[in-house]
Amino acid sequence: MLSLSKFPFFVKKAGGFTMIKKHWIIGLGVVIMFCSCDQPNTKAYLKKVIENLESINSVEYHGRLKAWNPYNENPVYDIVYVHHEYDNPADTVVGVSYAWFVPSEGMRFEG
Repeated sequence: MLSLSKFPFFVKKAGGFTMIKKHWIIGLGVVIMFCSCDQPNTKAYLKKVIENLESINSVEYHGRLKAWNPYNENPVYDIVYVHHEYDNPADTVVGVSYAWFVPSEGMRFEG
């Protein structure tokens, strides 16, 4: 009969597998999972990504800026802002323009 104790990979100690053996088992599982994934054709996938990116006309980000002085609990400023980027064919360098708004000051954008 074949004993698993002859193979160091399967040696079991009193508390379970040693840490190195666990890393080997987990690593092997990750490699198997990665290899079994279906990977798309790179050129076709990149073409699809570029088509999706070119279909975007405008983007809007919401953010918040805060700053503190050292040893101070209250922020020096706390600004909520809206950053709006849109296509601008007149801009020949980048092709987009952007606007920055602070909603508390009122916000009106037509583009």
